[in-house]
Amino acid sequence: MKVAKIFVRFFAINILFILLAITFHELGHSVFSLALGCKAKAVIFDTANPFPYSEIYCTNFSPLIYLGGLIFVLPLPFLVSWLMNEDFRLSGIGLSFLMASHDLSLLLGVFIEPFIFVSFIVSFLGEVKTINFSVNQVFKNIDLK
Repeated sequence: MKVAKIFVRFFAINILFILLAITFHELGHSVFSLALGCKAKAVIFDTANPFPYSEIYCTNFSPLIYLGGLIFVLPLPFLVSWLMNEDFRLSGIGLSFLMASHDLSLLLGVFIEPFIFVSFIVSFLGEVKTINFSVNQVFKNIDLK
């Protein structure tokens, strides 16, 4: 029963992180745009578009706007780890870079696939590490006599 609770909690933390990360990512683009003198509107979810996006209107577009999403999201894994008292950093960093893959590929002028691949691997390793730690904690507290 305790293992089931771990997986439910783990799933809830991931969903919470993804929703927060999407919001912060788009907000980061908007804040950077406004700081650079552009007009911006963060649109998180739209019924006409399946993906979250930010509407940005600039006369002089700056590549820093691409980094805004990543910069706003990177502190989240550390905050979630601290609040939940679990090590979610590696998973969160992987997910943060996964969400910023398109932005980074546009910024650097390279294909998106390497960013997606590396981000997925980092995130996956973090998830395995977190689940392994949680399950080990449960079995350490079970008396097998």
